[in-house]
Order: sequence, then C-alpha cells, then structure tokens
Amino acid sequence: MLMLMLGFLLWPLPLPLPLPLPLPLRLRLRLRLRLLVLVLVLVLVILLWLVILLWLLPLPLLLRAGSAPLPGPHRSR
Repeated sequence: MLMLMLGFLLWPLPLPLPLPLPLPLRLRLRLRLRLLVLVLVLVLVILLWLVILLWLLPLPLLLRAGSAPLPGPHRSR
C-alpha cells in the first residue's frame, strides 16, 4: 500500500492526457481541483503515517532504556 502511495507521489503532476477535444473550462477546473484534492489527501495520509510511526516506534526503546541502568560514567553510584 505504501508503494502505491509513493507511486502516486512520483507520478508526474501535470498529467499529459491525450485529449482529442479541448475540454470546457468548468470541466478542466473540476478535474484539476479533483487532482489537487487527491494529491493533498495522499500527502496528508503519508505525513500522518510518518508521525504515527515516529511516535510509536521509539516507545518500546524509551521504555526499555528507562528501565535499564544507563551505560558509561553517568551511572549512579
């Protein structure tokens, strides 16, 4: 799923669609708005996943490091 999202991000944003007829202005604006919304939603989802992963991954490491004595000269005597 992540590869699919990255594929969407790496897709060229100005889509070179081979349109035989020039679209009406309202339809072009609607398609551009829909594409912009899709890209924004994908970027927000990826950023949310990154925040969740960066927030959840260090928790076991912090819990394990908090319960273990500190290595080196900072150890309490």
